[in-house]
Amino acid sequence: MEALQSYVLGTVVTAQTTSVFEGGEIVPGKRMFKCVFWSFGPCINGFAYCKPIVQVDGTWLYGKYTGTLLIATA
Repeated sequence: MEALQSYVLGTVVTAQTTSVFEGGEIVPGKRMFKCVFWSFGPCINGFAYCKPIVQVDGTWLYGKYTGTLLIATA
């Protein structure tokens, strides 16, 4: 992730870790990976040119789950 940030300027990287437990106690000096988020700098800059829209999509469900599934995306 450090290489990504150095080669793609403006890239944001955030990683989260949690404590490691053994026998109900925290193990000092050990961390466990939880998740990572990154966004490329050009993508962050591109949001300034996006047009705000709301899209609604409907899908027909067949079989056991009959009906219509509607999804709204903003």
